[in-house]
Amino acid sequence: MSIVNIVRPAATIVGRARRRGPLLDPGTGMNPADQKNPWALFDDSIDRVAGQCVTALTPKWSGKLAAFDVWIWDQCYAMEQSLRLE
Repeated sequence: MSIVNIVRPAATIVGRARRRGPLLDPGTGMNPADQKNPWALFDDSIDRVAGQCVTALTPKWSGKLAAFDVWIWDQCYAMEQSLRLE
């Protein structure tokens, strides 16, 4: 099993989420007091993209990789950050 088997699908998911999804409807479901805070909106969009990545990878990989639940959030956050900065 290669890390590429996880990285490519995660990059695809994160890239797709960045093009559509959380950024098209910012602030949905947020506390109304936070919706006027640009940093809270930005943080919310990052969390949503990482959440979509985790949700998409969990069915395939959670039973195959040890400690999947421990490291997957960090991996998806890192993927989101990398693709957003490119």
